[in-house]
Formats: sequence, C-alpha cells, structure tokens
Amino acid sequence: LGKIAWKIKFDSPRSAGKILEQNDSQITVKAGGEIFQIAVKDGKILKRFAMKNYNPSAEEKEFVSDGKIISGYGKTLQCHNFSGEVLWEKKFAKQVDSLYPSEKIVIVSLNPSFDDDEIEKGEKPGLKAEITALDSSNGNEIWNKAIDGYLASDKISSSEDICALSETIYTDGKQQSAIKVFDPKNGVEKWQIKIESAINGLLVSGKKLIFTTENKINAVQ
Repeated sequence: LGKIAWKIKFDSPRSAGKILEQNDSQITVKAGGEIFQIAVKDGKILKRFAMKNYNPSAEEKEFVSDGKIISGYGKTLQCHNFSGEVLWEKKFAKQVDSLYPSEKIVIVSLNPSFDDDEIEKGEKPGLKAEITALDSSNGNEIWNKAIDGYLASDKISSSEDICALSETIYTDGKQQSAIKVFDPKNGVEKWQIKIESAINGLLVSGKKLIFTTENKINAVQ
C-alpha cells in the first residue's frame, strides 16, 4: 500500500493534470492543449488528441458533458468530441469567464475586457456583463441577459429549476454584491438579493440556493 501504481509525464507543464471527468474505469485529463482519456487500472492512454485553435496565453475554462468537451478561452467557446473534431465554435464580444452545464444547456458568463472598454475594475462605473445559455449539441443561443456590473468569477451554479450567479456592481467607486436567480430554460429573472459583503461561494441544489459570505452560510428557497 502507498506505492505508485503508474504515472504519466506530460509534454506541457501548463494546466498539466487537470481532471475534467472521472469514473471507476477511466479519467479524462487536460494537459496544455491536449486531452487524454486514461485507464484507471494501469494508466494506459486510451485516447489522446490536440485541441484545435488552442490558445495557450488565454485563461481556460472547460468541462465534459454528454461525451463532449466544452472549453472556453479568451472570447471563444469550443466543443470537441473525443476524436478531436470541433463540433461547434462560438465567438463572443466579451471574455468567457465561467461555464456551467445544466442538463443539455451550457450556461456561460461573459465579462467585459477592461483593455477593450478602457475601464479599470473597481475604479469606474459602467461595467456591463452578460449571461447566456447555449444548446450544448450545436452551440445555438437559447437566451441571453445583459447584467449591470461585473460577474464574480466561477460563482455561477445551476440545476434544472434555477440558475444563480453572483455579480459585483461598481457605482461612484463603491462596490456592491448581488445574487440573481434565473429560470435556466428561458433566462427569466425570478428574484435577486443584494448583499453588502463579498460572496465567497455559491451553490444551487434543486430549488435551494446556498451561499457563503465572510462569516456566514446562507440558504434561500
């Protein structure tokens, strides 16, 4: 016990060993611009392919859903199959910030580029973000919502019933946080909560929203 059963050395150190999906028999790992499917039992590489149009300088977001790899970097969202083919590609005017799968829908949060808009985060008002829902089978837009403010990175969660996101609004140099809750099927806003302190974590479970602030954990239904 405690001995290394197998190991794999990746060519690229960037993002090496990021696990996207796992089960009892295999894991899917992203290393740099390559995707690996690896057998858990013996470390055998079952499939390996390079992502097309991979941008090593951009921050990446990705997940595996329904046998497809959906990845976002810069202002581009791509969907690959496990043969390395690009099934669809979507380009946006804003930066891809967070991705979240919800059944056969991909929820994407998009933030403005501070360089493009010449707006420095926290110093000037006028930030405009977006949240959009795409059909994961073809990348077609189902709905899109404009958001006043800057969407907090990786603070988006969804179930079949609700989709929740954390936003930060800058007005006259002051910062205020809020959580907005939408119907994931059509983007209709159901309700929102304004919060004075920063939101550290956010999770949706069924129809319940759970979020944490500096010294509290809250559940809302």
